[in-house]
Amino acid sequence: MKKISIAIAIPSPDRVPVEFAFDSLPGIISYTKNNLKQLGDLFITYQVGVRTDKNRNIMLKKIIERGGVDYVLWLDSDMIYPDDIICRYMEVDFDVIGCLYFKRPKPHDPVAFVNNPNNPKKPYHAIHPSNIKMGKWYPVDAIGYGGMMVSMKVYEKLEDKKWTKYGKNYHLPYSAEDNLTHDLIFCRDVKKAGFSIKLHGSIRPAHLGVKAITEELFYFYHQKPEEKEVKVKIK
Repeated sequence: MKKISIAIAIPSPDRVPVEFAFDSLPGIISYTKNNLKQLGDLFITYQVGVRTDKNRNIMLKKIIERGGVDYVLWLDSDMIYPDDIICRYMEVDFDVIGCLYFKRPKPHDPVAFVNNPNNPKKPYHAIHPSNIKMGKWYPVDAIGYGGMMVSMKVYEKLEDKKWTKYGKNYHLPYSAEDNLTHDLIFCRDVKKAGFSIKLHGSIRPAHLGVKAITEELFYFYHQKPEEKEVKVKIK
């Protein structure tokens, strides 16, 4: 069995929630080392700073220079992940895979998307969580960086496009084309390069805010499923 090397990359502000630092992260490390048979090396890299895009690029550069890494797991430090996140992901053949979580601002929309080609100012449509079932994975067009795991072969093929960046109009205070967040820009480039993006229905981390943002809070603000739900293929 070929052994694999996994980097856990954590961009963070100057303070990290104790729930992540002393519960979620140690739990992931312990569970993975004890249960992932093909694991050869598991290491952590982090970068502190206000520019999340730059933080990611600094860490990715370190990982590339280290060499021998097979996968990068991106963990946002304001989230609580299940201990088995890596083991669950490794059960699936993937280029890029991620999980179902929800935005902190109300109404806590999901951070998982399919293309919305008829609206250039909003080219992605959030997937309604009622379409995502436990125990299944789904082909999607974009996911958030929180809990995203990427094969290093993706970064190798992307070349200069591997570096994280925001859309050129992201800073504008009104709706405009090319105002995408850095995770959507990355996913767009991944798809253009011919790679797949998958969403694992069983991985549903909590997003820490004043309250932990979960699926239950989403339904609190969306009492009824959308009339026009975006269907995704069940694998």
